[in-house]
Amino acid sequence: MVNKPLCFYIRQAGAAEIYLDGKLLDTLGVVSSSPSQEVTYSITKVIPFSLPDTNQHTIAVRFSFSKGNFYYPGSNQETFTLKVFETQNLGSWIRKTSSRTSGFLFFSIGLFLVFSILHFLFYRSNRSKTVSLTLGFTMLTFALAFIAESLETQLQSSSHQQIGELTTFITFYLGVILINVSLYHYLHQPFRYFFFIQAILIAVSLVCMAMEVDVPYGLAVWPPFLLIFTDFIRVSILAERRKDSNAKVPIYSLVVAAGCLVLAIVFFVIAGAFVGFNNTQNGYVEFVVVIAMLLIFVMLFSIPVGLSFSLVREYSRTHQSLRKKIQELESLSAKCLSQE
Repeated sequence: MVNKPLCFYIRQAGAAEIYLDGKLLDTLGVVSSSPSQEVTYSITKVIPFSLPDTNQHTIAVRFSFSKGNFYYPGSNQETFTLKVFETQNLGSWIRKTSSRTSGFLFFSIGLFLVFSILHFLFYRSNRSKTVSLTLGFTMLTFALAFIAESLETQLQSSSHQQIGELTTFITFYLGVILINVSLYHYLHQPFRYFFFIQAILIAVSLVCMAMEVDVPYGLAVWPPFLLIFTDFIRVSILAERRKDSNAKVPIYSLVVAAGCLVLAIVFFVIAGAFVGFNNTQNGYVEFVVVIAMLLIFVMLFSIPVGLSFSLVREYSRTHQSLRKKIQELESLSAKCLSQE
């Protein structure tokens, strides 16, 4: 390691001064115990350095994160993380850790924005279809969640970054509720006590996750979502009894979601087997993990996208039917004119 180009890779939610053997290497923000003088710095920082000899060296960090900063208890962001890399290996590590997430984020933003615009245009052309409006807001909410997620790493202030993370959290939960609202409109189901119980449980789950309330057996997370999936089946059965032509669409979406979940678990098990038996198969492990993540993505959003595709298909059938009727009228008009 002597005279090799090394670097610190730092992520934090405060202000820091980095020292090596008592010498200041770099400052990230302005360290101060006073909230008025402290300036936080939350953008990832890379600091190059080298070691001149094989003696023992000391890394010291002077850090501050005053009470004036906004930091909610359920945040996933660590207040300070420092890793040491050889400079030549840093680029490949960043590429591996960020390429999948960045691609996933921007693909999701584009997908949900396109569907949002599409549904708003559908609603503009036919105001009686309120499901188009609710699906438009559902897709827009998910797009905003991913936009907020993508902006988090670009915000320098710790408080702004925390607000961005909390915005992502809230908009995702709001999108989940709007999915059910869209389903009720789509299948013409009246809003009754079962729906409001779900909404209350989702709100309670959001508060528990944001405030990091310790609830045994994960009861703050999975029961609301299980109830929503159960309600999809219940509403579909009620629509089937009313002879609604779209009654089976939610069931198909749930089948796709369940299939993707099972396949994702299988791929994660395969990835674990690769790691356990042969550590040289890193390329295969990464490929298998990417496939599993794609399956998880399809599982999570198969329901809103499935409803969207079904609505688009319904509009397409209506358009084809109207075009056929117009052609029949034109044919009849031509016959009448020829007889005259």
